[in-house]
Amino acid sequence: MHGKSFYTKLLILRNRLLGIEQYIIDPEREYINICENLEGTLLKLGPSSKTYINVLEIRKESIEEGEGYLASKIGGLIGFFNLIFGEMDEEEKAILEEKLIECYKIKGITFDDESLYKEEIINGKKEKIFKESIDMPILEDLYNILGNTEKTKIFKIKLIPFIKRFTKIF
Repeated sequence: MHGKSFYTKLLILRNRLLGIEQYIIDPEREYINICENLEGTLLKLGPSSKTYINVLEIRKESIEEGEGYLASKIGGLIGFFNLIFGEMDEEEKAILEEKLIECYKIKGITFDDESLYKEEIINGKKEKIFKESIDMPILEDLYNILGNTEKTKIFKIKLIPFIKRFTKIF
């Protein structure tokens, strides 16, 4: 074990003892054992993985105080897609924003923060709970909404690796 790896693992153990939640990105796969020993959750990301991260999901834990959850999420997504799609001009950002709003609207999520909640019967009482992952749009929903216009065609092409599974043909 090298000095940097040893020190990093020591920090992971220290933070665990202090109850600090941590996320470790491990492209070299050298922290798998410590994850298992500490009963952590290992997420494998890649083309053959069964693990997915939904970038369109709005999670209650990630909401900061204030209002305008959807507006904040869309602002962050525009930045994310700017990285994925390459530098977008203002017109492209506006088109993407419009399509994202449409995508959330299909799932019943609007700029009204109350739309992030749903009513369920719990112990015989009607309660308002935050929508779950299954209630959120996914990238494939956005892909489908983009349609086939000349202005959205490039977005669709760049989304293909994130939504389609490819299999090798031998």
